[in-house]
Amino acid sequence: MIAHIFIDAENVKPEIAFKAVEKFSYDYEVGTVDIIGKQEVLSPKYLDASKNYRIQNCDYGKNSADTWLCTEIAKTIFEQPAVEVIVLVSSDRDFMPAIKLATEQNRKVIVVSNGLGHKGLKAMLYDLRINPDLIELVDFRTGLTIPKRGSDEVMENAQPSGHLEKLFKLCANLPPNTKNFYLKRASKVKFIFVKNGNRLAEIPFVNGINVSTFTNTLLDFKIIGRDDSAAEVIAESFLKLVNKSVYLYTEDELSQLDDTGKDPATNFLNEHAAEVKTVFVKCGDKIHEVPFVDGIPAEIFALILKKSGVTGDIKSVVAESFLDSRGGKIYFRDAAEVMSYVEPALNNLSADTKKFLQENKSAVEFIPITSNKVTYKVPFIDGMHLSVFVRILHELKVIGKNAPTAKILKANGLKIQDNIVSKS
Repeated sequence: MIAHIFIDAENVKPEIAFKAVEKFSYDYEVGTVDIIGKQEVLSPKYLDASKNYRIQNCDYGKNSADTWLCTEIAKTIFEQPAVEVIVLVSSDRDFMPAIKLATEQNRKVIVVSNGLGHKGLKAMLYDLRINPDLIELVDFRTGLTIPKRGSDEVMENAQPSGHLEKLFKLCANLPPNTKNFYLKRASKVKFIFVKNGNRLAEIPFVNGINVSTFTNTLLDFKIIGRDDSAAEVIAESFLKLVNKSVYLYTEDELSQLDDTGKDPATNFLNEHAAEVKTVFVKCGDKIHEVPFVDGIPAEIFALILKKSGVTGDIKSVVAESFLDSRGGKIYFRDAAEVMSYVEPALNNLSADTKKFLQENKSAVEFIPITSNKVTYKVPFIDGMHLSVFVRILHELKVIGKNAPTAKILKANGLKIQDNIVSKS
């Protein structure tokens, strides 16, 4: 599970905060650690940690740290759907609205604070009707221990001692969150060489690692800089990126790579970069977002589907996904043909909605939206206002009035920011 840690730096000592980071980096895959507080009053130990963690300076008046922290939690919930756990390190109680929002969006929240106040904290959680199953209260005086190396069950299941010694050596100078990520998964760690330009370096690697954790590893090993992307390293190092996770190629996949070390799908997309769009494709009950070029060869599109985790037969995927197969190539389906499928449903739209779509017809596309295991073809404009799109979904009876709209849209690969809906 991916976790995001928030530290109320004006309320918690660095020693406690860093111990919490180490503890939860051991328990979860920590993507980001935010240290929040007025920079002028922060402990030097917090400032020294800026190379590993993100310092959020909020020198904007009284209680600005509390407001800033609540805002950052809300942003994480809506902008980072992969984050499943929110860890809040603070003994303050001004964050209840953010905690309630997180649990309503089905995120687990771990509150690390002084256990002396947990009784009152539990009462507040009850008063706000916050789901107790999604809350964990940790006493920072007693609850931040991690297993010792000698008795650690991870080490008992690890590979031979030589492997473990090499892992300890490689991880010796890494930050606690990165080091604990690999030590916890010692039995699954492989050692690979990654390339960035003329630089070649050996690092620990876990197949299927989240791309944010992999990027942090590259930063910690100084293979890339803060402003660099992991994409080039992935491309140069015989690795592949699938659904925000990094994998090694299988032997079968390696046999398909060309002389440049890239697969035909990557080469095709690079050669047609200016024409690449993203499309939603349907496979069974799942919706996937994949790169697409109008007129792409069917065998290349089949590789892209496989790389994106779409396991269905290409013919059925094409048939269900507003695409058309002609002469061994895949095209966007003709707009008139798509309209013939959806016109009966559009008759249920209100006059105002029809007028809006007509006025913006050049930007309208039809996307699949799955709700309650049923997939609907829905008119959509990338960048449209949330209220308009929700109205369309209600009028087409895709969702009911009390449906968790934001959750449904995210499950279908859509992003909501500042009340604007767009493709992720």
